[in-house]
Amino acid sequence: MRSAHLAVVAAVRHAGVAPWLLVVGWGLFAALQEPMLFRSYGIRLPFQAAWPACIALLAVLAASCPKPRHGTSQVLAVYWLTASIASVLTAVLAAVEGARGSLDGLRLAGGWCVGCLLVATPFGLLLLATRGQPVALRAIFLAAALALALSLAVRFDSDPWSLRTIAATLCFGLAAVARACNPPRPHAHRHPR
Repeated sequence: MRSAHLAVVAAVRHAGVAPWLLVVGWGLFAALQEPMLFRSYGIRLPFQAAWPACIALLAVLAASCPKPRHGTSQVLAVYWLTASIASVLTAVLAAVEGARGSLDGLRLAGGWCVGCLLVATPFGLLLLATRGQPVALRAIFLAAALALALSLAVRFDSDPWSLRTIAATLCFGLAAVARACNPPRPHAHRHPR
């Protein structure tokens, strides 16, 4: 746990305040641009804008995060990073919805936070776990992980707690944890030099 804690502190300090301010500003900008007509059709622009902001901030923090030595430390570090991002964005979403007087929006902000933890954590795990891999292999992993995370974010936004969405998210999470906890090792018959 100490290794994970030190990795998170190093990532947050290295990234600085600017990415956090950009993400909060992005959320407030989306809230100010949202016409009330969208709400009548079930479109909530701040919630939809929070998904790419969360993924982008997680990518910035994971890039500046030192890679912990053990797989469990990697999982904890990414979970803490994702939880901190989700809690900040949830507070912004709840403040925006509270300013509009929407009690339903506060419930949606809590649901968004849980969905963000489920969707963004596997993406962050793959960002951290594929470090040190050949560039082509890493690019394939990260492109697939980004496409899957964004498509699951769209599903969570439209139909958050359907069985298909939860099953796909859990499969994505298990695959990312397996990749983070089982790094590739050299072949047993290969000479160590």
